[in-house]
Amino acid sequence: MLKQRPEGLFGLIADLVGIISPILTSRTRLGLGTAIELSYLSLEDSLALMQHYAQEKGVDLTPSQAQIIHQKAGGLPLAMVYIISQIAVYDLTVKPFSTKLTTPEHDLIQYCFAEIVQSLKSKPAYAVLMVLALFPESASLEALHQIAFGAADMNITHQNLETLDRLSLTESHQGRYDLHPLTKTYMRAELEMNPEFEQTARERWIAWYLNFLQPYSQQNWRDWQGYASLEPEWDTIREVMEWCKDHNRYPEFKQLWQCLKGYTQNYGHWHERTAWMDWLMETATQHTDWPTMADALYHASRTLYLFNQPEQTQQAIAFAQRAWELSQSHCNWDFQTDLCIHLAALYIQNQQFEQAWDWLNQGEHLLHQFDQPTTHLDQWLNIDYYKAQLCLHDQDYEQAKQFYQQALQNAETIEWQRAIVYIKGGLALIAITQHNLDEAGSMVSPTAGETVSPVSNAGAAAIWETEEGVASGILDSAACALSPWRGTSRLVAPIDNARPTMAAEVRARRFTPDGASSESPA
Repeated sequence: MLKQRPEGLFGLIADLVGIISPILTSRTRLGLGTAIELSYLSLEDSLALMQHYAQEKGVDLTPSQAQIIHQKAGGLPLAMVYIISQIAVYDLTVKPFSTKLTTPEHDLIQYCFAEIVQSLKSKPAYAVLMVLALFPESASLEALHQIAFGAADMNITHQNLETLDRLSLTESHQGRYDLHPLTKTYMRAELEMNPEFEQTARERWIAWYLNFLQPYSQQNWRDWQGYASLEPEWDTIREVMEWCKDHNRYPEFKQLWQCLKGYTQNYGHWHERTAWMDWLMETATQHTDWPTMADALYHASRTLYLFNQPEQTQQAIAFAQRAWELSQSHCNWDFQTDLCIHLAALYIQNQQFEQAWDWLNQGEHLLHQFDQPTTHLDQWLNIDYYKAQLCLHDQDYEQAKQFYQQALQNAETIEWQRAIVYIKGGLALIAITQHNLDEAGSMVSPTAGETVSPVSNAGAAAIWETEEGVASGILDSAACALSPWRGTSRLVAPIDNARPTMAAEVRARRFTPDGASSESPA
């Protein structure tokens, strides 16, 4: 009735106002009265609905099977009822990845979406739906517009999103747009049936994220950076990387990776780093691209280093040694120096201190030979930092202090905030060991105008237990965790108040100034 003669129904409702309170249900927003949004069911409510309907249909449904159905249906009541009905009639088996219940041609999806989507095929809104199907999670308005319509007027995207919203085909939250899982399943099938559009959309999809990530390629990936704009896009960025990998888009993959080195390391996406570097090493070998191969080996080694497990450490050393061999013919002295510093850190982690000294001396030799006048202060301070750690191992606190102070001077010169925090933590450790708590406090208390690390914003309290007694104070979480030598001091209070997105830093007890952790992330 509504579809054929909506004006008659609206007139009838108007006549009834004041007599009764009618409730009108529709997939299309009508602009009448007060809208009551019916959201998708929670897992708890879905289980209750399915238990009731399964009993009614005589279906034996286990809780685990019910959870699978909830996931497949996305909390949509009609979908869950329809699936249980199919089980009752056809005696289907519920499996996590059963194609019978999830193929786009499934009757349920056709029933819910076919007619309304087909009516949009000749309209720009159809393009918006297909582009939204590219995104594993929500899309920003800017990305959606550029990928769907390129340089066209933004108003076209606004207008069509309003149309799709009225049809209840899209969901929006804080300026981002998404599809319900069932709608997305249907639209991905539609996208596959439009290969020319998909090819164009995929190219724009990649180009948009290359442009979006470009500013991060100019930043020091070892230092703390502001990733607030990247975090909401991470799921899609990961999807773009995987698509480039699966479709052998080697140049684009390399460009994207250059922008993601810091984020993936500092925000704990180590498993992605491992998988991506495996593919990059294999593909670089096929292209005889030895500089990229060396860089991939280096970052694969850094990732393994983060886990601080004997087997991973040995593999990390092997990767770094292979990178060193390739660098002799294919990489510059700057990269070689980074490798020397990294190998020193690996050997410290592996308790092979003589080899660590050898690699630090090799890196220092390269700097003396090529860094004239001195410009690579980040590398100089890294060498001094690790020398200080080795001196701590020998309990030569005065020499360690000198190396830390020299490293701190260089870190402050180049305003490397991460290094400043960790070096001050090392100096505070020495001061505590020497019973100078005032000096230790001055090292870890931020001065006026000083940048505070993301971890220290949590205000974590740490208590240090030494041989002679207990010294306590409010220390920066990352700085206090610097002690690599448990015979000197040990951390006895857990650090658990840092931001969840800094999980890599929270889980690891000890850090290097260039961002690597040398203790288990578990």
